[in-house]
Amino acid sequence: MLGKYDFSYQITVDLLTGDGSGGLIDFVAANGDHIYAEGTAFGGPSNIPNFNEVTENYVITGGTGRFIDATGSFTISRLVSNLTAISSGTFEGTILALH
Repeated sequence: MLGKYDFSYQITVDLLTGDGSGGLIDFVAANGDHIYAEGTAFGGPSNIPNFNEVTENYVITGGTGRFIDATGSFTISRLVSNLTAISSGTFEGTILALH
């Protein structure tokens, strides 16, 4: 279990073409252990006026400490406001850690 965490997050999504690349996430557990993931995205118009939908798919590539051999995957689904560029959403997936 990851427990309480912070994370840094970077991805570029071209909402005109729908393509997204360069997805990098670094989750940092409360004790300082890291989980690293790489991913891609797809974005486009949503059914809600003035919002775009973005779906991101990530694969866990490893980590440090108890997550050194971590594997798994997760998906982030979010809406992005065309007016403010602020987004919110959810993520769901599985982290398998052997330590």
